[in-house]
Amino acid sequence: MPRIQSILFHVAVYAGAALVIGIPSGGLLCLAIVLAGLSIWISVIDIERFEIPDIATVLIALVGLFALAIAPGGRVADYLAGLVVWPALFWSVARAYRKYRGWNGLGFGDVKLIGAIALWTGLAGTATVVLSAALSGIATLMVLTLVGNKQTIEFSKSAVAFAPFLCLSAWVVWIDQVAI
Repeated sequence: MPRIQSILFHVAVYAGAALVIGIPSGGLLCLAIVLAGLSIWISVIDIERFEIPDIATVLIALVGLFALAIAPGGRVADYLAGLVVWPALFWSVARAYRKYRGWNGLGFGDVKLIGAIALWTGLAGTATVVLSAALSGIATLMVLTLVGNKQTIEFSKSAVAFAPFLCLSAWVVWIDQVAI
């Protein structure tokens, strides 16, 4: 899919999600737009090249720190714990997968991205992000297999960009959290 089509597709997905879950107002609306824009950038690049731009991850983390500073609830420890725990878990899974399978199944870009996401969604919220991203990725592979995307997809050997699923899930979970 050419880049412009991929961008338009992602914008449509985020807009559709916004229609379903609602959108925050005021300053939180600006943060939602920034997070969506950075997420779309990451998603498009990850789909094209199976890499996540470090600058985009850094921007998500920096804006996440700002969002954390203005967010209601004052659960800073929860968010900082997520920043430590989730990258450690992703890194452990990536190492174990590489040792077991002999190739990378989860890249270091995903490890860094999940830390940035945790600054938006916290320790527990990031668990929801990971679960929904994993289930969405599996569902996508199943649909592609059923549709027969010009070649048979073998689940054990399929490469799927995981960042698009992480980013959309993070955006939805964050909006759900700030809407409370």
